[in-house]
Amino acid sequence: QQVEAQESNQGKRRTEASGPAVDHPGTTSYTGGGRNTPRVSPTAPPQPAAPSSYVGGGRNTTREERPEVTRQAPGLEAPTLEEQAPKMSQEERDAAGQDLAKARLAEANVPPAEQLADKNPDDVAVAGEARLKENPKAANTIKRQLKEGFGDLIDGKELARMAVLFLGARATGASAGQALAYAGQNYIARIDAKQNAFNKLATSGKYTPQSLKEYKQTGDITTLAPVGVAPERTGKFVTRYNKAGKPVQLEEVKVGDNVLLQDAQGNVRSGFEFAADPSEVRGSPEYRTRVKASQGQITTQLEEMRQAFDVFKTDKGEGAKTDILPATNSAKIAEWAIDNGVSPDELGGLVESAYHDALNDQRQDGSRARNLVPYLQQLVIRQSVGGNANVFQSKEQPKEGPPSYVNPQKLQKLNRNAGFVLKQLGHQGGVQDLANIFYTEALKDWNALDKETKEQWNRKALADESGFYKFADDMLTQGVG
Repeated sequence: QQVEAQESNQGKRRTEASGPAVDHPGTTSYTGGGRNTPRVSPTAPPQPAAPSSYVGGGRNTTREERPEVTRQAPGLEAPTLEEQAPKMSQEERDAAGQDLAKARLAEANVPPAEQLADKNPDDVAVAGEARLKENPKAANTIKRQLKEGFGDLIDGKELARMAVLFLGARATGASAGQALAYAGQNYIARIDAKQNAFNKLATSGKYTPQSLKEYKQTGDITTLAPVGVAPERTGKFVTRYNKAGKPVQLEEVKVGDNVLLQDAQGNVRSGFEFAADPSEVRGSPEYRTRVKASQGQITTQLEEMRQAFDVFKTDKGEGAKTDILPATNSAKIAEWAIDNGVSPDELGGLVESAYHDALNDQRQDGSRARNLVPYLQQLVIRQSVGGNANVFQSKEQPKEGPPSYVNPQKLQKLNRNAGFVLKQLGHQGGVQDLANIFYTEALKDWNALDKETKEQWNRKALADESGFYKFADDMLTQGVG
């Protein structure tokens, strides 16, 4: 659905918008129900106050009267983002983006719009997503204009959210100026909510400032180092590899009952920032070599399975049940295995099981499985969460084939965070066992929520997340606060 951004008496200038909804919940409580078992008060995610919207840019106004996304606020020049934004921390980008958004809105100086004053931003986002389904390409111009105005200070997820809110506001009858300001005000409110949630943890006085900073950047709860507990050096140094594939020397230190990683400057670092081997760093020469070396064995197994279970029966006029071709799938499977930490010994069994799942995937439209990776991912999720896999189905689902699940790296981090929190409560066991205990308790509270509250959490989820994932992640954040 195209949206009107500017027009004059002689012509029109049209723009488009889209993007997934993104937001920041954060007020379930984690109080410990029963003997050292985590419990949560089943509440809805907090909503930022409905922002004031702005009027302007209607049919009878001139181009000069409408807010211009890329126009500079007096006395505030956008930084040279190519040089500065990549060097900023996420916290610095949030603060700078928020300041710039306030300056843009102050410059526009558009009066409030009544029809949006009492609207829940999530409801507006739903309307925007409905418009997006009518025209999936609608967001490109809006997002491009927003990026021109804010550059890299606002990340892609927030730009997408702003674009959806712009569309939703337009669906209520708001002008382009109203919709633009509504999206900007919501961005400011979300950054405030994000900062307030962190401030609550930071002001608890429980954790060191440096470890709080690391947690904020990575979301890794296990990096939180208690105040007053000096790290005990072990003298055990390990080599890890950063996202550029460069080696970094880290030391394992004991902080209470936990073993953390510490760099040469004495800073606690998250293990999720590093790989144990350069061949695990996507895009590195070692990674490409490892993928190529794995392809031969995978190709052989796929060819054998295709002949054994998916064979052509030309004499009966029957063809293969799938379009899973070894030549096109072997590299994808090799990359998936490396990215998800699946060893060669495990991979063979997973490939066989996933192939059978693909063979049994009988679709009503007559289409056939072509990519084995979704079936592999489905198996891993089922192994991780048992019979509760459905609550980890991601918000964005494919049009055909097996369901898509939460990003495996995000689920891995959630499992690790769950294990960390439960150990603090006195539980014993490995990460996966502790994560399963946590999910059992969290599901009780999730299932007790009413339908509307669940929908609110579902709307908070990103495309590769689920409502339950957001709910569980919030429980763990509250658990360490």
